[in-house]
Amino acid sequence: GKEAIEVESAGTSASGVVHPTAVSVMKEKGIDISLQHSKQFKDNMLFGAHIVVTLGCCTASALCPVAFKGKKIDWEIQDPIGMPLDFYRGVRDEIEERVKGLLNAEGLI
Repeated sequence: GKEAIEVESAGTSASGVVHPTAVSVMKEKGIDISLQHSKQFKDNMLFGAHIVVTLGCCTASALCPVAFKGKKIDWEIQDPIGMPLDFYRGVRDEIEERVKGLLNAEGLI
C-alpha cells in the first residue's frame, strides 16, 4: 500500500515486546521489526480508521463501537506464540497474502 495507507497495529493483550521468533521470520523477508514493541489496543485508535482487521482474539464487531462506520474484517489467524519456527513462517506468509488481497480488493495495488 506504500503511501496509500496508514497502518496501526495493536493487541488486546499486549506484552510490550515483540517475540524474537517473529523478529527472525520477518527478517527473512527483509523486514526489520527489531525496534518495534507490542501496543495495547485503545478505542481512540479507531478514530479515522476505514478498515479494522482482527486476527482471531475477538471479532471486529466486538472490538468496534456501534458507531464505527468502517469495514470490519475477521481473519481468524492462530497466534504463533509457543509454536515452532515453521508455524511462525506460515502465519507470516498467510498475513502477507491476506494483506495483499485486501489491498487489491480496495484498489490500492
